[in-house]
Amino acid sequence: MDRNKHFKAMGMDSLLSIDLLTTLEGFFGPISETAIEQYPTIAKLANHLCETRAQKSS
Repeated sequence: MDRNKHFKAMGMDSLLSIDLLTTLEGFFGPISETAIEQYPTIAKLANHLCETRAQKSS
């Protein structure tokens, strides 16, 4: 899987986006509903989640 490929290019639609965010919220806590739009690749979203988690831990 190409971590730099856009979610939409991988076939992700709005229902899959909600499912992904719901799953990730189980690990990271609340995530913005627009996160998939703001961080449209696995790499960008992962970076954002790690940075957000690090900020909350400090």
